[in-house]
Amino acid sequence: MLGSRDPSVLRRRRRVMDWPLLITTVLLCVVGLTTLYSAAGSPLVDTAPRAFRMQLLYMGSGAVLMLVVALIDPRHYERGAYVLFGLTLFLLLLVLVVGPVRGGAQRWLSLGPLNLQPSELAKLSLVLAAARYFAARPRPEGWGLKDLAAPLAFFLLPAGLLIFKEPDLGTTIFLSAIFAVMIFVVGLRWRTL
Repeated sequence: MLGSRDPSVLRRRRRVMDWPLLITTVLLCVVGLTTLYSAAGSPLVDTAPRAFRMQLLYMGSGAVLMLVVALIDPRHYERGAYVLFGLTLFLLLLVLVVGPVRGGAQRWLSLGPLNLQPSELAKLSLVLAAARYFAARPRPEGWGLKDLAAPLAFFLLPAGLLIFKEPDLGTTIFLSAIFAVMIFVVGLRWRTL
């Protein structure tokens, strides 16, 4: 799944790595950690503040996960896009049925000590499912409204029907922006917009 043991596979993946994005992300993490340490720390305390240590742990875990995800062949993501989308819809429905209400919102699933917010998974699954759909249907002359019925379902099912009910307007707006950019990139006609 992570590719063959052939070193040329790893070399090819290293060549296509988006190095400016990676370097920018690392620099932003360093700036964020420095800011957190200076805001939460005290010169009278020898040890790093708990918030700093936890953020460092999260960033380290995220970096390992990022490397694993980067090594997986992108075709696996394409094949699993609809499955991930279906799983996301199921989890969003589950939130509305059994999710605890906190601060007037029902957005999380409690999994013992962990809390899962499926609307975060919806951001990724929407991009993958819509991208798979658009990639299989090239339209050199541009897309019209009738061509957008199925992709619109990819957006409306999670965002309009489930996430908006939690209520989570911020994520709904974010998913709207993702969808708008995607349909613009695939060639939606200006007239249609």
